[in-house]
Amino acid sequence: MLGGLLASAGIGVSGPSRAALLTFARRPSESFTLANGLQVVVLPSHRAPIVTQVVIYKVGGADEVFGQTGVAHFLEHMMFKGTATVGPGEFSRIVSRSGGRDNAYTDFDVTGYHQTIAADRLEMVMRMEADRMANLRLAEKDLTTERLVVLEERRMRTDNVPSSLLDEAAREQLFGRHRPYGMPVVGYVDDVKKLSVGDLGAFYRKHYAPNNAVLIVAGDTTPEAVRVLAERHYGPLARRPVGPRRRPSDGGKDLPQRVIRADARVVETRSVRSQGVGQPDLVDDTDVETDVHAEHSQVGEEHGVRTATLLLGERWLAGRW
Repeated sequence: MLGGLLASAGIGVSGPSRAALLTFARRPSESFTLANGLQVVVLPSHRAPIVTQVVIYKVGGADEVFGQTGVAHFLEHMMFKGTATVGPGEFSRIVSRSGGRDNAYTDFDVTGYHQTIAADRLEMVMRMEADRMANLRLAEKDLTTERLVVLEERRMRTDNVPSSLLDEAAREQLFGRHRPYGMPVVGYVDDVKKLSVGDLGAFYRKHYAPNNAVLIVAGDTTPEAVRVLAERHYGPLARRPVGPRRRPSDGGKDLPQRVIRADARVVETRSVRSQGVGQPDLVDDTDVETDVHAEHSQVGEEHGVRTATLLLGERWLAGRW
């Protein structure tokens, strides 16, 4: 396509020059580990005077147990409720006032927090992120209001979306109900309603530690500058005992299966084929790779009620990472 654009523009490009134009060099990077176990990756890029900081914790929905589903995602929300030095909601307001933006996400295997901001404000966001890594304050009043936000998020993204409900039902069969990857990251409603300050605090103390995290800094900076700032702000944080991560070595029972879910809200026909691969264990070097296939069949009418069908199959491959 690029060659066609060059030709149509009347630009003459010789063979060697065109090869150079279409060659993409590997982006330079450097990594190191602090004494407390925090892994640091630096990706310098001086195209614009901005930087992005990402802190990824090696914990997610697949590290939960049934009865406390959604705790990783709920804690992600509560991480914005402040510390002794940064008040509730102040983290995002400070970033916004500085012309930056921030957000966070929770997946099955990781939870991440990220900010993009002017390069000269990197130390500011490092200081605040390091602060909430160790000094988060969890209050009942904040938990009560944020629980409503989390439940509304579940309603919006799952309960009000037939395809999401189908996916949730399919995962329960594919990976096994009440097992890792078979339970929703956002959590079951009954579990989210029961989660307490004590539950979130225990999860925080168990998983949020420098030796269970990766710091990534990309943008207009240097590895040397990032090392100095990381040592200054993250370096003093103490390590915590972190147990091995456990992942299932097999899938649900009696596979393949057909999962059928009827929902009158389905208004269009759609066919989707998807393939997912289970994540390797980030702590224990022995794990099982999963090659899981799921195929959505046609969504259509059946006895006057629109239905959605999901066909499941699996293949498990033992491996060492």
